[in-house]
Amino acid sequence: MAHCLFQSEQASWENIVGGERLTAAQALPVIPMTGDGGPVPWIDVDGLQVVFLNLTSDSNARDFRDATFLRQRGGGFEDVSKAVCDGSLTVRFFCARSEIECRH
Repeated sequence: MAHCLFQSEQASWENIVGGERLTAAQALPVIPMTGDGGPVPWIDVDGLQVVFLNLTSDSNARDFRDATFLRQRGGGFEDVSKAVCDGSLTVRFFCARSEIECRH
């Protein structure tokens, strides 16, 4: 697996990526999660990088040009990436964690 970040309507606690190490700059516009003491550390587990990232409510889905956007329909998913990128389908992001965990 190469850099592959998954974001769902219910935010996961972490993203797991393989391949070359991801940097915070490469993850933009998704931003590193912070806690009371600063950035939440990223860790390596057997060649996989566990990174903690957040989207903010003002994140614009159209900024994610390389992302694939899927919409659940019936028993499967349909690719709606083109509609999101051209603005005909609006995607809104929110953080499903506590206020402290959603800070950036």
